[in-house]
Amino acid sequence: MSGLGVIFQRDGRPVERGSIEKIARSLKMYGPHRQLIRPMGSIAFAYTHFVNTPEALYDQQPVAGGDGRFTLVFDGRLDNREQLAERIGVEAKDLAQLPDSVLAMRSWEKWQTDALNEWIGEFAIIVWDKSLRRLIAAKEQFGRRGLHYHLRGDRLVIATMPKGIHCLGDIPREIDEQKIADSLVWMTGEPWRGFYKHIKRVPPAHYLLVEAEKSRLVEYYRLEDSVKETVYPSDDQYVEAAREHLQRSVKSALRSPGGVGAFMSGGLDSSTVAVTASKMLQAKGQVLPTFTWVPEPGWDEVVGPRYYGDETPYVKAIAQMHPNIELNLVTAEGKSFDYRQEEMFSIVEEPCNGLNNALVLNSLEQAQGKGIQTILDGQWGNATFSNTGQSIYIDLLESGQYRQLLTELLAISPGPLKFLQALRSRAIEPKIRKILTAERTSKKGSKEDFTTKSFINRRFAREMRTNGRYLEFGYAHHQKNYDVDRHSTSIFNLINYGAPDLGSTAYLWNVVHNIETRDPFANRALAEWSFGLPSTQFRRGGVARWLIRRMMAGQLPAIVLNNSKFGLQSADWQKRLTSSKDVLENLVDVLSSDPAIAKMLNADDLKLAATTLSEPTQLSPELQNRHLSTALPLALGLGSFTRWVSNANR
Repeated sequence: MSGLGVIFQRDGRPVERGSIEKIARSLKMYGPHRQLIRPMGSIAFAYTHFVNTPEALYDQQPVAGGDGRFTLVFDGRLDNREQLAERIGVEAKDLAQLPDSVLAMRSWEKWQTDALNEWIGEFAIIVWDKSLRRLIAAKEQFGRRGLHYHLRGDRLVIATMPKGIHCLGDIPREIDEQKIADSLVWMTGEPWRGFYKHIKRVPPAHYLLVEAEKSRLVEYYRLEDSVKETVYPSDDQYVEAAREHLQRSVKSALRSPGGVGAFMSGGLDSSTVAVTASKMLQAKGQVLPTFTWVPEPGWDEVVGPRYYGDETPYVKAIAQMHPNIELNLVTAEGKSFDYRQEEMFSIVEEPCNGLNNALVLNSLEQAQGKGIQTILDGQWGNATFSNTGQSIYIDLLESGQYRQLLTELLAISPGPLKFLQALRSRAIEPKIRKILTAERTSKKGSKEDFTTKSFINRRFAREMRTNGRYLEFGYAHHQKNYDVDRHSTSIFNLINYGAPDLGSTAYLWNVVHNIETRDPFANRALAEWSFGLPSTQFRRGGVARWLIRRMMAGQLPAIVLNNSKFGLQSADWQKRLTSSKDVLENLVDVLSSDPAIAKMLNADDLKLAATTLSEPTQLSPELQNRHLSTALPLALGLGSFTRWVSNANR
């Protein structure tokens, strides 16, 4: 993941060389292989290079094009290289040493901003149009790259991460309290909003256009508008098409300058990616090292009835079935819940929340020791191939397929009473909710408090209008209607929950161990195809995730393929938090004693959780009903980040 930086003086004054040099130095950690600057009068580029593909060895940026009209810097990769080359007249024999940045420029010369919709992959790009004195900064559709900007008066500053903007010294690190409030309740309804008042983000699927007198954000892509209904004559054809899409996406994700590994849980998504990749590597005489997060010794093994906490038996069965997979079990034993947290803050200048940080870092450390430069995962599988098909019942009701609806309800309803309950809860009630629009059910007069699962200070929540924003952005509506419309709800979750904050996490892991993470399920072509499928392909005869189960039949062991439970990758969360109880209680005391932080967090509940967490029977009913495994680390992480910013400003 390379570092991009630009200063644009909109009034035509030349950019000071020292300023662009500061940006290049600050971004070096994101591009350790080569750094350069390119002053061009009123605009100047900084580029720091990270070799993420074999072709990137030949990369020389910035790239010029259009007979000197265009200059661009590019971070990422283009997965549809062959198709692009054919369309823009590049011969296949020239692709071996042609960097993606040059393909991007050739595309830009032909289509300009329309090129953004021709690209499949992960990218951030900044393009200067000399003839129009126009700068465009764009980010790919699903937000796995970073691009931040500060625009005030006549000066525009753009950088991969906030560090590249703060380094100039005249842009303060001032926390955006609204972003903290939103984050405390897992809300990212304004994807342009970052954690600093004076710095914004280029949202996924948008480009920022800046000229001398005007600027605007333009949405160039909507997944909803790109989905086409897909109907095949037979069920088998859906499976075959799914395999083709996945193989194409995994193959492109394997384009690495070094070794490839994979995060693999005992579930369907990451194991599907791992098995597919291992077969491709086996054909080249290579193995696939996989990394599985497992609980540390001594955990209480307490999980809910629908979950399992230890992935070990599942991944061992996968590895036994595929000897080309080299299994590595990873724990966070001996690592505090805030392991290397301040270092991570300094790298991305954004929060790094969650209990999985130590597990990720331990995995990447092992991977780096094996010469791995690319790690595959399967985070977006649930939204694409392995959707549960929960909307099938209302879909069949609305389409008049009553016989099949009866069959599907009987498959999950042993007995007349259970059948009537299922008919009501799975079909009739969702239909009523769909008739009653979101405006009537959610936005008008709702008294629901959406802050109760978090550790946000209630007064702060009222000041930040947390409940009102929850309704305005549609979170409440989509949470309540997940079984009504698979398309809109899944797309909403995909784009609004995770995408805006994905970029910073990816850069963090890249900096710490020089490894790039990739998710083949986050491929745009694959996602568009998946959302066009009927819900009957995702659930059939009471079997959820029907498509991926059929697709992986014979490739995954029965213990994985037929498992109806969900894996918890931080099942030992309570032990990991309380094993460093003194550190936990001290941190809560420090955060609670800071007026600026105590204003945001519910200090009393934090103290109660910290002192009673190791004794579950002493937890209050309110705390027992809270998502402590996620809400508590989230609050501690956001509070610690706010404190770090305050200390960094001194």
